[in-house]
Amino acid sequence: MSKQLTTEVQEDEHEEWEHEYSITIACDFLQKNIVPLLEEFEFNNSDENYVDGSATHALFVTLIQSLADMGFTEEDLIDDIKTYMNSSLGATLH
Repeated sequence: MSKQLTTEVQEDEHEEWEHEYSITIACDFLQKNIVPLLEEFEFNNSDENYVDGSATHALFVTLIQSLADMGFTEEDLIDDIKTYMNSSLGATLH
């Protein structure tokens, strides 16, 4: 393997590691800080007029806008949704 190809492979591996690491710490943050608050609001809301899921949906919409502001495209987001839905349902991805 040439030195240039070796360097490119190492850079690709490092970039993949960075991405996986970042996702891991982000998920940990969300599970520890955001999800408990959201679930508390959604499942223990005493307001009789509150429509279940409104806060979760509002967060989803807010996050879509934030991702768009960061440069994610509609196609990127649709692909991510499909990947998550397929993997959470146990479907095989091709």
